[in-house]
Amino acid sequence: MSEQLAIEAHADMVSLGPLLDRIDGFGVNQGWPKNILSQVRLVFEEIIVNVISHGTVGQIVPKLEVVLTQVESQLEIQIADNAIAFDPLKAEAPNLDASLEDRAVGGLGVFLICQMMGSVSYRRDGEWNRLLIKKIIE
Repeated sequence: MSEQLAIEAHADMVSLGPLLDRIDGFGVNQGWPKNILSQVRLVFEEIIVNVISHGTVGQIVPKLEVVLTQVESQLEIQIADNAIAFDPLKAEAPNLDASLEDRAVGGLGVFLICQMMGSVSYRRDGEWNRLLIKKIIE
């Protein structure tokens, strides 16, 4: 059986809370364990805050298209935005062995997303950044 949630929103702080609430509701309806709910929420929060913080040019607010699809235990997350082109997977991995004072700012969120999810891929499609994230729900 396949379940799906599709959301269109603006990439702004006003839209973030309601978007996360809808994603949480989808996960609760699917019976996700609390750790999966937390991981998926963290993934969305990290990605969307990055789009809000780094993808906006002038007064133009990027659009978001989010699709979550679950077929049995396979979760597929598609996140698209029409912000500045950015491939988060090309960001340099953080040096986890360095002291906090010696670490570069940023990069840890993308690293955590890649660690928590089964697979993460990126492509630029015209004016859109498209992330495809897959995870087995256990």
